[in-house]
Amino acid sequence: MSGNTGGNQSSGVAGEKKTRGRPRRIMGSMDGVSGMHSGGSSSRIDPSNEKYMQQEDRAGGPTDPTNQFESIVREVYEHEPQKKPYLENPRSHPFYDYLQRLSFHHTPTGGATDEPVDVGGILKTQKEVTREYSMLNESKKNMMNCDQVFAFYLRELALGLNSIYYSHKLLKFILFFRDCLNQYGWHKKSENDVKEHQAHQDYEYLLREKLASYDSVRSVNEFTAICNAEFAPEIANEFVTVFFDDHISGQLSRSEVIDLTQHLCHWLFQQKLTCSKLSMVSG
Repeated sequence: MSGNTGGNQSSGVAGEKKTRGRPRRIMGSMDGVSGMHSGGSSSRIDPSNEKYMQQEDRAGGPTDPTNQFESIVREVYEHEPQKKPYLENPRSHPFYDYLQRLSFHHTPTGGATDEPVDVGGILKTQKEVTREYSMLNESKKNMMNCDQVFAFYLRELALGLNSIYYSHKLLKFILFFRDCLNQYGWHKKSENDVKEHQAHQDYEYLLREKLASYDSVRSVNEFTAICNAEFAPEIANEFVTVFFDDHISGQLSRSEVIDLTQHLCHWLFQQKLTCSKLSMVSG
């Protein structure tokens, strides 16, 4: 699995313009991981296919994006002592604020016929939220930070997923992916900033200097709170290998994580929220 970019990238900071080029699909591999499929079945549906989320064990909904958020947060961080505040009060998790804005309490479904709901001009229906998002141009989408993007991704998928799969698989996956991006995101951004010096003998020094230049920002801000999703696919290898072994194993299977990573990154690319296109090969 590899995230590859064609053309020039943005800095990755939400609100800064990025120049899109023609994406290059360069096949990469992950030692001991590439080619793993759920259940090892030859009938596996490609995660980039729209039917992937329509399978019998997943289809249903609509499900509220905040469904079981508190219990899932406790499961995710049960063995993470440094996350104790989230165990005591799951709603203190910074992602909750973004997700609850898209809950059914704030964006009613509008009923079976999606008729407008009389909410006194304060709340919006799901249909209105979808319409507003579809009207955003690429520049406006580029102003969304990762947390906003992940919340909208969950909201879009939750409309067609049953509550069990949504909460115990997809929501849990996004919480893990978000944590991994916060761990590796600044490094990936720094690599992009100095990529033209990659063949230079001082590359490692320049990379450390660039990373250090973000210290004042990253010491008080999570990557997902101030950067857009441009570099999200770039952490795929770390996420399904090192991060999986350290944090996810036992909660989701590696094959599930690989498939969901492909699904998320394909969605990001389709939505023009990243220039990176993820590839998976057997190896």
